[in-house]
Amino acid sequence: MRYKLVRVLCLAALFAAFAALFTVGAGANEPYVAESDVYCTARGDADGDRKITPADARAVLRSVLLLEELPEKTEALCDLDGDKGLGTGDARKVLRMAVGLESRPAHKDQKTVTTQEATCYEQGISAHICAYCGEYYNFGVIPERPHTAIGWQVEREPTCAKAGVKRQYCKYCGIQINEEKIPATPHIYGPMQFVSSTPDCTRPQEIYRVCVNCGKRENGIRPVTEHTWSWVTVLAPTCTELGKQAQVCAVCGMKSGETQNTFSLGGHIPSGWIVVKYPTRTEEGLQRIICTRCGEVLEEEILPKKQ
Repeated sequence: MRYKLVRVLCLAALFAAFAALFTVGAGANEPYVAESDVYCTARGDADGDRKITPADARAVLRSVLLLEELPEKTEALCDLDGDKGLGTGDARKVLRMAVGLESRPAHKDQKTVTTQEATCYEQGISAHICAYCGEYYNFGVIPERPHTAIGWQVEREPTCAKAGVKRQYCKYCGIQINEEKIPATPHIYGPMQFVSSTPDCTRPQEIYRVCVNCGKRENGIRPVTEHTWSWVTVLAPTCTELGKQAQVCAVCGMKSGETQNTFSLGGHIPSGWIVVKYPTRTEEGLQRIICTRCGEVLEEEILPKKQ
């Protein structure tokens, strides 16, 4: 009997509380306008169905009257006045939200995240995460970022005939960012070849060489060489007179104009008497001493006639 009486009293108090909630006119207290047009779906939702209905207000009120026990997390979500505990004021707010007399609470910002990365060809998207419901809200735009170049790619290898080409591309969209030329490589020439014979002091030598890769011909000239001078006797020395030499090129015979004297032979070398003509009874004879080197007559003697 006592149990029934307590139950009746509790139900009466419950209906009285609901009646008090509805008797508070909208004109007496203006509806609360949330700071964000996007409301939090978890605040005041006692049954977890993401909706605010009178059943949520009833569950909150029953928890206040100790007729129903709500999970600790649900109690925190239904604590709308921020006094760290459920009361009839929280139940009243839930019921006013359910019947459209008050806006649902706004999200509480926990952190900002990137939901879509920005690239060089498309904008990204950012959003805030609600600390209560975990939903994304207040989406924003992340500007496109600059192109990101990867390493150089050689499009055409350089040769000795033509420069090469290298390019850089964006690693995200593949668009070409930079282009540079690669200098041509040096020619690789084969052995020297000759058009004319070896140069001397009268003529140069034409030469050329050919690149083994592209066939380019490079012409050149070996200049004329110096004269090859040597001393040539132009006047032979005698026993009593000096000789003379001139400087002459051994290749072309050109004279340089330089001359020099040579020593004499050092004097005559006399011979013995040499009978040039024997005497006769009618004619005198003749004998001489001559230089055995040059033949010059050094002495001369007449031989008397024979008796």
